[in-house]
Amino acid sequence: IGNVFFHGREFISDNRGLIPRPETEELCEWILKFAPAGNGEILDMGCGSGVLGLTLAGEKPEWSVTLADVSQDALDLTRENAAALEITNANFVLSDLFSEVGGNFDGIAANLPYVPESERAELTKEVMHDPALALFGGPDGLDVIRKFIPAAFSRLNPGGWIVLEIGHDQASQVAGFLQESGFTRIEVKNDLSGIARFPLGWRD
Repeated sequence: IGNVFFHGREFISDNRGLIPRPETEELCEWILKFAPAGNGEILDMGCGSGVLGLTLAGEKPEWSVTLADVSQDALDLTRENAAALEITNANFVLSDLFSEVGGNFDGIAANLPYVPESERAELTKEVMHDPALALFGGPDGLDVIRKFIPAAFSRLNPGGWIVLEIGHDQASQVAGFLQESGFTRIEVKNDLSGIARFPLGWRD
């Protein structure tokens, strides 16, 4: 229908970006609960339509939020949403992961492609309206995440956090990537359906 409500705000939603899922709203609410108070430099990697990063920016005006995506179409959609919501503490970067993103961050959130290519034929017609670039992450679904996590560690300030949204059977592997990359206090939170969905780690 061209728009979607997410955490109390109305966003433009079309085929330029992933249609937000309820799980992503849970991720947003969780970040708002655990993130330290005060100013912060926050990154939303793979921002899509911008629902996650712009919601964080709207709820935390003391934060400076960078929204990055490899898709120019998705980034254009994010800019339109930021303008419509009158969010001014956000900036936008066209980037393949960290290739064009400068600086370090106090927190990094990411909802990256995590669907295995082998599941392409099984996806519903509704899901296939989403851009393939936002869905598929290689043979096991983890190609992008596997590359992203160690790079993210190097771009976090001491005491910084990372949190991701992942597939229903990927928790143990992603927790392993976090540990191998140097993150500590690693945990994986369940979504409301009881699925281990949101891995979190800290850079001490």
